[in-house]
Amino acid sequence: MSSRHSPTSTDAAVDIARRFAEEVWNGREYTAIPELVHRDYVLHDPAAPDPIRGRDALERHIRDSVRAFPDLHVEPRLGLGEGETVMTYYTTTGTFDGAYGPLSPTGRRVAVDGTAVIRYEDGKMREEHLYYDTADFRKQLGVTGLGFLRQVPSIARWTLRTVRARLFG
Repeated sequence: MSSRHSPTSTDAAVDIARRFAEEVWNGREYTAIPELVHRDYVLHDPAAPDPIRGRDALERHIRDSVRAFPDLHVEPRLGLGEGETVMTYYTTTGTFDGAYGPLSPTGRRVAVDGTAVIRYEDGKMREEHLYYDTADFRKQLGVTGLGFLRQVPSIARWTLRTVRARLFG
């Protein structure tokens, strides 16, 4: 390990992951992000088209998720680690009552089990990889098969807005 990085104990890293779920995701205490998350944080989420980079982008991602699932709750079930890397097993629940990217709300309740592998640097979350069944998540949202066809107009509008914003600012 490079001398510029302060070591994070496994117990401390597990506690940071638990606090992140409880305070930021569940408590909506976004002011806790700088205390728990490294300034160069990167999130790899299979539902996101690109990595989410930095604290501001992470906060936007969480706020967007909470707008889509106002009752969103993350329940950490198990935290294991070695050195500055922690794996947490969690269950996320919520009701799809708001727009989620290009998707229109379906009012359906979801419960998704997943695993997060988190690397720490300087005592803060530096990089996180999420692993969960995205096909099951889409099925629970009601956006597969005929449910997906009902989403096509919403997806088209979202795509057009996104392209316009990227091209014309």
